[in-house]
Amino acid sequence: NHSIKELKINDNIIHDPGEIAQALNTHFIDLVKNLMATNCIVSQQARPLDVTTPVLSLTEVSQSTVERIICNLKNSKAKDAFGIDTLFLKEHKQPLIMPITNIINKSLEEGIYPTQWKISDLGQI
Repeated sequence: NHSIKELKINDNIIHDPGEIAQALNTHFIDLVKNLMATNCIVSQQARPLDVTTPVLSLTEVSQSTVERIICNLKNSKAKDAFGIDTLFLKEHKQPLIMPITNIINKSLEEGIYPTQWKISDLGQI
């Protein structure tokens, strides 16, 4: 598992994934602001940053979004680590949409990507 479990800022330790994401957003926004203020970044197309909108935001996905993505997958007989190809996924999408949506949303909520989804089987060409 490669997710950030805690983040220490000065003497404070943060454990909440949302607070960690916000702290990292703030850090990188401030970093760019400081670079721009010291003229380390010079660009004719530089625009002011909108710091009111989070740079990184992960929102829940809907079942209709998952269904649309499955339908738009390129047809392929290449199998994933579970032996499933896109043709199978498309043919059997209805019973799979809800569990896939739940896994994706739980992953976004907890900041943990399922280990089994990180596995790939590479073959020679």
